[in-house]
Amino acid sequence: MTWANAVAALSRRDDPWSPDGLARLHALIVRRHVRVDISRRITQRTPVEMTEASAIELGK
Repeated sequence: MTWANAVAALSRRDDPWSPDGLARLHALIVRRHVRVDISRRITQRTPVEMTEASAIELGK
């Protein structure tokens, strides 16, 4: 999933620029539920991946 798609999905308004969606995505990153390669520039196309531990909890 891309950064923009994740923010839109978390925004509850399907808005890829939503401050609420962005805050929720940041919280998921801090809690290590999703990960982003921070060694590269973050753009709307940056891949966002579920961590292995979160995937196991969800059964994926």
